[in-house]
Amino acid sequence: PHSAGLFSRAIFHSPPAEIWTEDSNKERTAAIIRKTGCKKATVEESVACLKKIPADTLWHADWSPEDMSRNMLSPTWIKATVNMASFMLNNDVHRAVNYLGYHAVVDGDIVPEDIHTLIESGRWNKVPVLITVSRNESLGVIPGPDIPLQLDVLKMCLSTLTAKKSDIPSLMEDYNRSLQETGIFEPSSYSLLHQMITDKIWTCEAWNLVEEITKGGGSAQLGGFWHAPKHDPVGTSTNLACNAGATCHAAEMLYSLPQGGGRGIPAFMVQERKFMEQYRDNVLAFVHGHQGPWEVYRPDHPVITLVDETGAKVEENYRKRQCAVLERSVPATFPWFMKRHVPAGLA
Repeated sequence: PHSAGLFSRAIFHSPPAEIWTEDSNKERTAAIIRKTGCKKATVEESVACLKKIPADTLWHADWSPEDMSRNMLSPTWIKATVNMASFMLNNDVHRAVNYLGYHAVVDGDIVPEDIHTLIESGRWNKVPVLITVSRNESLGVIPGPDIPLQLDVLKMCLSTLTAKKSDIPSLMEDYNRSLQETGIFEPSSYSLLHQMITDKIWTCEAWNLVEEITKGGGSAQLGGFWHAPKHDPVGTSTNLACNAGATCHAAEMLYSLPQGGGRGIPAFMVQERKFMEQYRDNVLAFVHGHQGPWEVYRPDHPVITLVDETGAKVEENYRKRQCAVLERSVPATFPWFMKRHVPAGLA
């Protein structure tokens, strides 16, 4: 509502699942306010106090999910993990995972509600939106190699996205069968669990969001960044697979945003830079009012445009069968719009 006239287009790169809602961030903001000694009688006084504190101090008062997914056992990783543990002890432990999304806006004025709620109430400005996801998002977020212990970690992560942990075996079996029926065979339980998490948090929610935007009278395009990066220093600090054929979370950023000042893809990677410049120019073209390679989503034409170095490929209903499996089990604590597709009697 407050952005009317400020934006003519919007781009969401790797948007996380809608469990990262604004109401949870109010609690996270309150935790930071208490920790920095800025809990005052009024909101205005609290904001005035926060403005006097150096940004670096506020940053270190929080726990960053990015720090927790990079360079395990480093001092930075340990500090972030300790800060999260402290937060969990003072809040609902099971819901702590729901705080890994958007960082809080103190005045609550920029994004006053979740996008779905804004659309439902007619308060969403209908600017064209481009939503892009990567094919291996979770590999760039959840650290750990393909070892037996890591399977327990991945199942724990998946359990926060399901109604109950006991649902996971049947979900894995049915999800895997649905993949095999389309000619896709995951080589291990490790890769299967990662793909389930990627679809649940990113792919399926991206589909749901383009559907909601379109129903609300807006225009949306869904894209898949399918290029296997030769340069992903951040993702590689989480998982070596991110520089060995996987397309991890946020890898797209070095390709979609203009780079300069010696940053980004090195000059000697000639072919990689060529693809980066082409992809970047497509993103800039969208910003300036053009469609770019991404086809517009329509209810009778539910498409995602997968882009890599060979060009753009349009695919209908990508992962929709897998999403139907994953949407059978949804936690009761999830917001209403994440439970719309749960079969009757299971919500």
